[in-house]
Amino acid sequence: KFFLLAESAAEEQRRRSVDEIEKSQYESEKLKCEKQKNQYEDEKALCEEEKHKNEVEQKEYEDMKRKYEAEKAKYEQEKGECEEEKRGCAAEKAKYEDAKRKCEQEVATVRRQLAVTNEELATALTLHPDPAEASWLV
Repeated sequence: KFFLLAESAAEEQRRRSVDEIEKSQYESEKLKCEKQKNQYEDEKALCEEEKHKNEVEQKEYEDMKRKYEAEKAKYEQEKGECEEEKRGCAAEKAKYEDAKRKCEQEVATVRRQLAVTNEELATALTLHPDPAEASWLV
């Protein structure tokens, strides 16, 4: 009977030891899970922070892109206006050059006529019978 009691007590002790070991393993696993959960929560917070940062950067990028597009459109408009103004200036220059050519032709014509007139005058002076009377022609 004592042997059965001792064996029963030993069995009870073994069960308690197994229960203690299982409880210890359970607590250890529970701590690991809590640690993993905390790591997950930290990583999730970092991801959320990174997501927010990316959204802010995306918004800034979109704003910069809109500003760039507006500046580009303004530049293209000014470039077009400048090209139009250059064409107008080229047309004005062509008119000026044409008027200058005509003026130079007129000056050349007048100089030729003046040379002929001077020649005729010189001939008339040399042919006039009274040089004193011909002085009024000069």
